[in-house]
Amino acid sequence: MSVTDRAKLRPTDDRGADASMQLDPVTRSRIALQRRTGQAYGQDAFRYLLETERRRAERSRRPILLLLVNLKKQGANSERIAPATATAIFGGLCLCVREVDFVGWFREGRVAGVVLSQGAEPHSQDVPRVLGERIAQVVREHVSSAIADRLHVRVLQLRPGGRR
Repeated sequence: MSVTDRAKLRPTDDRGADASMQLDPVTRSRIALQRRTGQAYGQDAFRYLLETERRRAERSRRPILLLLVNLKKQGANSERIAPATATAIFGGLCLCVREVDFVGWFREGRVAGVVLSQGAEPHSQDVPRVLGERIAQVVREHVSSAIADRLHVRVLQLRPGGRR
């Protein structure tokens, strides 16, 4: 994605306007096409949509869940995910999400992400852990056993006000 396209994905204000209306028509159509075809969003689009969802959650005073998937490596960084493995991971993730959730690259080629919108009703503190375990099980069924052993799935609960 070019620098110009990245700039189009940055929010231009914080007044609560629907952020999708701040994108040019070509970028909006690309995002809509990715949504309709079930494709994973690229990092810039995913981060933009995450920020938009965070602002909505802030206004409605409800948390959102951010699920992150990467491959464990000996070093501190996550390992680059091969395209065939990414396809399998995203295929598994897409089976676990609702239409209001979205899937994409949190960190391009290294960390897949899912934003899971939450309702206004309070829920148990165990929800992120249980959800993470269930989704990890489904994703592991879509990848080879060697990859499944290295799969790292975690769920962060992003609360209004920037607290976890």
